[in-house]
This record gives sequence, structure tokens and C-alpha cells, in this order.
Amino acid sequence: QLLAEKMLTLGKKRLSVDLKEKLEEDVEDAQKTDDSCARAQTWLRIKSGGEAWGRSTFHVRAGLEDVAAYFWNVESRANQSLDDFEFKLEKRLDDFDMVVRTKERLFNKKIIKGFKREYMSRMKLFRTSKKTIIILIEPFSDHVSVEGAGRTKRRTSLRSSAGLRQSTEHTAIRLTLISERTTLVKLVTDLSLGEGISYKEAKQSVKKY
Repeated sequence: QLLAEKMLTLGKKRLSVDLKEKLEEDVEDAQKTDDSCARAQTWLRIKSGGEAWGRSTFHVRAGLEDVAAYFWNVESRANQSLDDFEFKLEKRLDDFDMVVRTKERLFNKKIIKGFKREYMSRMKLFRTSKKTIIILIEPFSDHVSVEGAGRTKRRTSLRSSAGLRQSTEHTAIRLTLISERTTLVKLVTDLSLGEGISYKEAKQSVKKY
């Protein structure tokens, strides 16, 4: 509840042209899935070299800030109950700026293979209007500088987990309040899983997102 209240005080930022284009990217050459949640519309595009793209839109019966808080609180019980992923907050840079380590499990014929892939990402949350909140997830560089009013610049470095394939994620989530208790979620993600990844494995990963 406190997290949702903090979001009400956020100042508004302008949506960049690049981000707007990402959220509105054409799905003409993407494949619409037929096994996703009936209330969601999901498209996938699997490329060569372990590149995968996905877009999903759906409605949630909850207020804007409550939905945003669910996505933002990666260490909540709800998010940690996802069998495919393990989320860990590595470093909080600000109230709505943090570094997250995500480990992904792979499954084969219902047999868990254990953690095989890791994403080190920086998550940011900001508001573009009274009714719209954006969450960005981007690859975390080895060193990141954070600068704010009245604060000095600081740097941080995090070590990758041994034995896990390092992958990168570019994800944009746009949350739009369309009525008092209904929020429209639009999620667009680009995954770089690395060379040697099969089409099936790439599809499996992007569908989870």
C-alpha cells in the first residue's frame, strides 16, 4: 500500500519517441499464440541467433497503482511463486530505480532442468500522465552511475552467477487506467538469449514473459 501511495506523488515524464515506437511496433509478421490466457492477446516473433520478441495486452481488475506495485515488487510472494523464475533485488538505486537479478529455469517434458539462464537488469518506473505508468527493464551494465538532486554520483558493480548463460532483456510495460478499477496492461519484450539457442527454447522463454 505504501508503494502505491508513493506512486501518486511521482512527477510526469515525457514518453520518448523510441519507447513509443517500441510499444506500438507492428505485429504483422508476428505469430499470434493460441494457447495464452483467454483474456490476453499475445504475439511472438522468434529470430535467428537467439533473438526473441513478444507482445501481450490484457486487462486487470485493479487500480493503476496497485497493478504497478505488483509488477514492481519483484520479491513479493506472488512473483516468487512463479516456478519458471527466481527474482532477487540486488541493489535499490532510488524508490523507483533498482537492479534485479532474474534466474530462469528450463523445462523439458515436465522435468525441471534447474536454472540455466540469468538476466541482470535495471528496472525503472515513471508516470507519463495521471492515468499512465511505465515500467522499463533494460540490461544492467557492469557499472552504473546514479545522480540526483543534492546527491553525489555513485557507482556499483555486480558479479554474474557462475555456470549460467548470461542473457539480456529489453521490456517496456505500459499500464493505463481505463476505469476506476480496471487497468490495461501492454507488455513488449525483446530477449537476447545468445547463439546456439533452438527455436523451441527461444519460443519457450519469450512466452513466459
